[in-house]
Amino acid sequence: MIKEIQADPVTDLLLHADFWEISLEEPMVFKVPLSFSGKAKGVDLGGDLHINRHHISLKGKVFDIPDQIKIDVTPLEIGASLTSKDLDIPQNVMICGNIDEVCVSVVEPTVQGPAEEGKEPAKAK
Repeated sequence: MIKEIQADPVTDLLLHADFWEISLEEPMVFKVPLSFSGKAKGVDLGGDLHINRHHISLKGKVFDIPDQIKIDVTPLEIGASLTSKDLDIPQNVMICGNIDEVCVSVVEPTVQGPAEEGKEPAKAK
């Protein structure tokens, strides 16, 4: 299994590839992408969707690890979030790391108020 590929940034030619030796019997740690779908209710109400994680580390046997974790953000309202422990993970697979880490959230929009009258922004020295 390919672990990492390095390509030339200009020509995109393959420079190097690292491979993993996979055990079918022993649990291993895999980096699995998170796939987000839907439009959060909070976004319709003016909130901003913040994606904090694009991957999650899972430990399990190679055939038990999903290709991706699908996350439907539709029910998220302003102030709501989903953590790693809220994800739909197969029963015989473990989450590596902090299970309370936020993966996605809907927050209040950041609105910059008008500059105070008569004041200019500070200039760099």
